[in-house]
Amino acid sequence: MLGRLLAQLSFPGFPSVQLPYLIDGAHKITQSNAILRYIARKHSLCGETEEEKIRVDILENQTMDTRMQLAMTCYNPEFEKLKPKYLEELPEKLKLYSQFLGKRPWFAGDKITFVDFLAYDVLDQNRIFEPGCLDAFPNLKDFMSRFEVIPLSSFLSDAPCSFLSFKMLSYTLYLWCRS
Repeated sequence: MLGRLLAQLSFPGFPSVQLPYLIDGAHKITQSNAILRYIARKHSLCGETEEEKIRVDILENQTMDTRMQLAMTCYNPEFEKLKPKYLEELPEKLKLYSQFLGKRPWFAGDKITFVDFLAYDVLDQNRIFEPGCLDAFPNLKDFMSRFEVIPLSSFLSDAPCSFLSFKMLSYTLYLWCRS
């Protein structure tokens, strides 16, 4: 059933439709990051000033790097051998996040942007991997607490998935559909 539905969709330039996808009027978008950025632009969640936009771009790529490093460790057949090295390097990675955040409430500045969702997700994944990893970084702990009390917190706790990236995309789509 789903296969037939996907086959009926036309995504120019793509040999097949991938999940997730978003259709917004004439716009047909596939790839989760493309969908995320489209929705973020539509709702002014990409930063306002040039400085904020630069910070968003930097953090978006940094979170992808950090997520990939964690995934390459966790899903490697040599996980037990790689884990100590990852844990040894983790404080330095988190220190960079802490310095980048500084005294700002959000990573780009005074207003939340879509990369705050990405940062929360990657920091939370590391917190799950090593529960005390944020203890030396009060501003990151404050960021996590601040994020966890924004209005989407009830959605996050009720969502059927344990990883925020899926929850965040779902919530963003939920908000987008309501507008």
